[in-house]
Amino acid sequence: MAEEFNFGSSSSNFEELLKKYKPVDAEPTPAVQAEPEKEAEQEIVQEKKPVKKVKKAKPAVQAEKAAEPVTEQETFEEEINEIFDSVKSEPEAVEEFSFDSSLLNNEPEEPQESLIEKVKDEPKFAYDLNMFGSSAQKAFDIESYDDSWLDSSLDNSIFYDPDAASKIKEQPLESFAVETAQDNAEQEDYFEEPRESNFIPVEEPEKADIASAAGGYVAQDDIEGFTFDDDSGLDFGDEEKEQPTQQPDYPAPDLEGLPVFTPAKPDKKAKKIKAKKEVNAVTDFSKDYKKGEEAAPKKKKGFFKNNFVISQEDPTAEKIRKIIMIIAVLAIIGSGLYLFNDYVIMPYRNDKDMNELNSLLGNGNSVIDEQSMEKKYPDIDFPAGMLEKYGDVYARNQDLVGWIEIAGLDISLPVVQGVDNNQYLKTDFDGKTSKYGSIFMNSTNRFDTLDYNTTLFGHHMKDQKMFGKLKQYKTVAGYKKAPVIEFGTLYADYKWKVFAVFITNGTSAGDDGYLFNYMFTDLSTNQKVEEFLGEIKLRSIYYPQVDIAVSDKILTLSTCTYELDEGRLVIMARMVRPGESEYVDVNAVRYNANPRYPQGYYEKNGKTNPYADYAKWYPS
Repeated sequence: MAEEFNFGSSSSNFEELLKKYKPVDAEPTPAVQAEPEKEAEQEIVQEKKPVKKVKKAKPAVQAEKAAEPVTEQETFEEEINEIFDSVKSEPEAVEEFSFDSSLLNNEPEEPQESLIEKVKDEPKFAYDLNMFGSSAQKAFDIESYDDSWLDSSLDNSIFYDPDAASKIKEQPLESFAVETAQDNAEQEDYFEEPRESNFIPVEEPEKADIASAAGGYVAQDDIEGFTFDDDSGLDFGDEEKEQPTQQPDYPAPDLEGLPVFTPAKPDKKAKKIKAKKEVNAVTDFSKDYKKGEEAAPKKKKGFFKNNFVISQEDPTAEKIRKIIMIIAVLAIIGSGLYLFNDYVIMPYRNDKDMNELNSLLGNGNSVIDEQSMEKKYPDIDFPAGMLEKYGDVYARNQDLVGWIEIAGLDISLPVVQGVDNNQYLKTDFDGKTSKYGSIFMNSTNRFDTLDYNTTLFGHHMKDQKMFGKLKQYKTVAGYKKAPVIEFGTLYADYKWKVFAVFITNGTSAGDDGYLFNYMFTDLSTNQKVEEFLGEIKLRSIYYPQVDIAVSDKILTLSTCTYELDEGRLVIMARMVRPGESEYVDVNAVRYNANPRYPQGYYEKNGKTNPYADYAKWYPS
């Protein structure tokens, strides 16, 4: 029986290995009393005499070592080296151990390179076989010990990894704390797993886990069920009903070094601007992309430059589009200016001029004092015998020939006379272009003595300016407002009683080539006057209670009307005779049951002209 050998050094892990796997027939032997630090060394020297390779230190060296303090690591290394030498010097076949501490009757195998030999040169390597479940406490026979069984046992063990074993020398292990290392690896894998944005776990953890592990680096502020505060970043809103904190199975993670995000309120406006910029970037790139080149950043153009400025780089279609845009805008601007001038500026200017002229019109019927007027207006040549009240108005425009006033219709306007009937058709009293024009006398009439028939023209404006209010004479009610008209020349004032109102054509096209001439100045004979008065009576819409003689002078007012194309509304009045009352019985008016109209009126209104075969009258 080989000598028993007992390892008692507490510094070595190998002591446990020997205790677990001692031979079955080994008997316990009392331990040799020795110092704790030197116990293993003394027993090896005393018990293992046959081992020749054990090197003994020289006395001088021993003395020197005794002087120096021996560390626990140095003691362990000496023990291991001596055991390695003794085991290698006397290899022999031993019976193999199983994990259940029973002997297997197998034939001895050839010695294999032991695991101890493999890891001999590894630095700071410690073997702990408590993992195998054995706990032998008896002494171990070192002479009969062979560790070759360990390699074969590990090869067949479920714990053995051949690939890992082959890499032991390439990547030495620092410790066999398998469970701890595995736990650490699992923790590292846990924190290295992909997460959703802003470090929110894929599976929503319990509230306690978020409070302890997530902390302040949760950046989202719209997570369902959570709110945020300034201290912890999360506020579950249920402090009064707080549940007991349940600790996770794994150690609390070390959050040092992880990024911490401060919760911020999302800026919706910034997101929209960013999205718009991204879309613009994509579209601009697609437009400006050239093969083999990167798209240059496109400079933003203003609205005006994009739509109205034509450049050489623009394609033909783009140039045409811009030209159309320019024309359209100019048309809109022009139309706007025209309408603004037509409905705002001109009415305002016309009213302003008429008010000024009315303020210049004086009162009375006294004749002008030529000397005083020449001093006031030295450059103006006033006609002799002119009424003084027209002096200031005449000084402003020497084409003035009189003034018309219809009190019942609120008309008070100066009357001018041009070289022809077109001069003041679109010209105001001061000679400026105006759609209102002026009230002007027929260019063939004489205003100093007055002809048999004096005609005044004026526009029928929609805003009731100029002769626009004359349309009220189409009805008896309108006639009753103003049965008498006042029209005076520069030399005398006159009043006129309305005796006829009719509608006729302004061009021959309105009556099958016939134009009723109501604008003549004189007639050659009284018979012609009677014929003319007969034509007027046939055409008048109603008959006022006003008599008329062939010797009476007539005032004719003419303006536009729209019962037919190029129609004319005509109001005729005869001069109030000297000494005659201007009173008119407006209640004695009688309607004409069937007035005569031009052919165009019947055609426009779908009626038959009962006067189609009547003779056509012409003045002479």
